[in-house]
Amino acid sequence: MIAACAGHDAVNLYAAATMAVSPDCRWQIKMGSDGQAVVTARATGRAVYRFSVAHTARFYWLRDGNAAIVELEPGPGEDGGLLAFPLSPVRGGAVDIGRKILPDMYRRSGFSPARSHPFFSYIRPWRVAVSLEGETSGLPGKASRCYVYAVALSGRARFVGSRAVCGG
Repeated sequence: MIAACAGHDAVNLYAAATMAVSPDCRWQIKMGSDGQAVVTARATGRAVYRFSVAHTARFYWLRDGNAAIVELEPGPGEDGGLLAFPLSPVRGGAVDIGRKILPDMYRRSGFSPARSHPFFSYIRPWRVAVSLEGETSGLPGKASRCYVYAVALSGRARFVGSRAVCGG
């Protein structure tokens, strides 16, 4: 069976049957029954990147055809994450953008890392929003705030702004 090339919409990774082809038809992602997602070069069949999906994830092919972003959804008792990686193995490995952003975000927010949870969203090429929900240091009750960052495949992240809620 030959798979059709996809659009730029998110690919939801949640079942072993999930398979999608990049918009430029050069790459394919397939979810295995073991929770491993594998991105392969269609011309050679060679795997260029593998990652684990503990719960569910959304996968985005970037418009330049040279990189992809994965939003890892949080599962019970775990945080989600955001990975970016080049589709050419020569260009380096995955960058955990979430780990790059979190220290700055906690510093800006006053939220306690032990009592809050980040939820990552890819909003457009190289822009991500992080909804931080939980308890702020020294203040009672729960709160939430949205932080927007410009990110690069190198792992560099630049704070763009914040607002009360993500979306809309």
